[in-house]
Amino acid sequence: VGQPRDGDTRSCYAVYHGDKVVWHRPEYDYKVTMQKIFNTPQLDPRAGERLAHGR
Repeated sequence: VGQPRDGDTRSCYAVYHGDKVVWHRPEYDYKVTMQKIFNTPQLDPRAGERLAHGR
């Protein structure tokens, strides 16, 4: 799980099931996460801005 880079603001992770990979895209309140990033001086604000665009 990491920051989106494909234009989709949802979280993304994969689960390996023996012979196949299943991708999951759960919704989450990315705006809350953005605000937490902006409120943390040690973090680059661009990390939060990426969440709004999924890139």
